[in-house]
Amino acid sequence: ISLYLYSDFIIICCKLKAKGVVEVIRIAVCEDEQILLEQLTANIRAILDKHSIIYHMEAYTNGAALLAREAFDILFLDIVMEPFSGLELAKKLRARGDASKMIFITSHEQYAIDAYDVQAYHYLTKPVDIKKMEDVLLKLCGLLKEEYGRAITIRQGAAVRRVPLGQILYLEIMDRKIYLHK
Repeated sequence: ISLYLYSDFIIICCKLKAKGVVEVIRIAVCEDEQILLEQLTANIRAILDKHSIIYHMEAYTNGAALLAREAFDILFLDIVMEPFSGLELAKKLRARGDASKMIFITSHEQYAIDAYDVQAYHYLTKPVDIKKMEDVLLKLCGLLKEEYGRAITIRQGAAVRRVPLGQILYLEIMDRKIYLHK
């Protein structure tokens, strides 16, 4: 089902997905060191391809560029970056209602406690243990798959978000369009 958001209601275009179609997991990786960014994205690709997980991944070298984008399902964030840290970026994202699952990757273990303040999903230290990353990523993909089954995907221009079924009050059909009321 494709949904389009207009002010306080959502229009659902009546194009039903075929049964068994898998949602694409949207991933962003934010690391200010280009070489580490390339290594990290290559490792993530290898893990997801190995397990036939459908994904779309974008790479960022600074938090400002990521902040300008719509929400992702999974965020891999370095902590020590400029112009603001990964933790500051996470706080800004949470303040705007971003529910992305955040995985912090850093060589600075002293920030691990602070990651709880932004509801981090996990915290990996550099150099990243690939097996540990695989375990965390597969567990998270399983969790997201469960969440997708209890939500409707909404498209608003280029942005995509999911509305949990529990937030939907009712649907209304008018002029061959379905309006979703929250």
